[in-house]
Amino acid sequence: MIFGKTLQFKINAISGLNYYAAVVGLGLYTASRVAEHVRAGFASIGQGQYQAVLSTGMTQWQMYWHVIIPHALRLVIPPLTTEFLTIFKNSSVAMTIGVAETTFMSYKIDSDTFHGLEATTGAMFVYLVLGMAVVKTMSYFEKKFRIHGLVGR
Repeated sequence: MIFGKTLQFKINAISGLNYYAAVVGLGLYTASRVAEHVRAGFASIGQGQYQAVLSTGMTQWQMYWHVIIPHALRLVIPPLTTEFLTIFKNSSVAMTIGVAETTFMSYKIDSDTFHGLEATTGAMFVYLVLGMAVVKTMSYFEKKFRIHGLVGR
């Protein structure tokens, strides 16, 4: 009997563990993908660009601040838009391990009130609004940082 109470106490003590595991897992996954997009953005800038900027007499700090980082930022924004939208979808996958998020809450409302259509429609609108907000925000940044003359949207 004592073992059962001790085990129950330990399970209750780490009841939020699944939430933290999902946050850490999704955070590390997204961070690695964003880091790879940023690395690819810098790698796509040719060595000639670096040499051309240094030949103008700029220091390395000035080269990165005024030329390389803005150019890489313009190249990285579109993949980051996709990555931000992907994190919304991946957070729904975290529902399977018990993280309370929009889809999970709509299923909970359905099981409690039997209003599944209304709950899932509400969840769909939440995801739609969040997704459109990300797309509009990133579209604004793409337009603000675009280089005139380059192919783009």
